[in-house]
Amino acid sequence: RNMNRQWKPLISRSCLFETIEDDPFSHLTITSSDHLDEISERGCCPKCNKSRMYFCYSCFAAVDCVRDKVPQLKLPIRIDIVKHAGEVDGKSTAAHIAILAPDDVNVYIFPDVPSYNRDEVLLIFPGENAQSLETLWESHHKSHHDASLSPCVVCHQGHPAIPWKRLVFIDSTWKQTKRVYLDAKMSGLRCAVLQGGRSVFWRPQRGKPSSWLATAEAVHLSVTRLLALQGCQGNVDDLLFFFKFFYAKIRSRYKDSGVLQ
Repeated sequence: RNMNRQWKPLISRSCLFETIEDDPFSHLTITSSDHLDEISERGCCPKCNKSRMYFCYSCFAAVDCVRDKVPQLKLPIRIDIVKHAGEVDGKSTAAHIAILAPDDVNVYIFPDVPSYNRDEVLLIFPGENAQSLETLWESHHKSHHDASLSPCVVCHQGHPAIPWKRLVFIDSTWKQTKRVYLDAKMSGLRCAVLQGGRSVFWRPQRGKPSSWLATAEAVHLSVTRLLALQGCQGNVDDLLFFFKFFYAKIRSRYKDSGVLQ
């Protein structure tokens, strides 16, 4: 054992560590979270009455002191997040999405998964025969010659309709993912992969590539790609409102302490 080896914190194995000198959100339009920095005491969850900081990760509700200052989004497609029961609530980013887009997001605790219509759903996961969102979009529109336009909830203009009713995401550690993916209700779904994404998540990836995104990052990137395919000029960058806030908080803590120098 090399006793001279310098100790490094676990976070040094995370994607955040790789971007410690960058601002990975500079190209996005995200509502300021400065008011969250002014909060020093925990608040009460309006649903379960438990003491929470910023929001309740079990009830997916912002605490009273921040509720009116948290962005609320409408999404152009429904989002289902299938969360492994072993995934730690406080470490998951699924709650971020459920709080920011409550009308369009459902979180299910595996194995309590709904039965899906394969033609209406895409599972965002690098599973067998997975294709990019762009390839699946092009394939659909080649076989369906529908020139009609649908009103967009993001920019309120008319765009080609999104050919699926919902996107499904698995929220778990990568060790837990296989069990969820192989479940009978999930294994038959068409899979889409997000090419070119780069994570800045602060949880250690343990050797996994930075293209493996946190749930909040994956949802944001998926919806952003769909909007681009539609020709929408709007954005859903506020889906990363909490993610950016925690990223900045954690990065500042480690950088200012000199641990990540």
